[in-house]
Amino acid sequence: MSEKLIDEMTIKLSDVTKRRLVALAEADGITASELVRRLITVHLEERERHFRALNSIFGTTATSHKE
Repeated sequence: MSEKLIDEMTIKLSDVTKRRLVALAEADGITASELVRRLITVHLEERERHFRALNSIFGTTATSHKE
């Protein structure tokens, strides 16, 4: 079962960027909206992996700076 999409966000793109985005989406056989959702998902997953990697190195304990 796919996630129900109930929220929306408006973004502003240059005409050139929009044309490139639509062309990429069409080449993949999907809508521009679906391509943007996929790109966002990939970016979020990459950031989460990066955070987990840093967390495994530095941990979650906050340190206090004493002078």
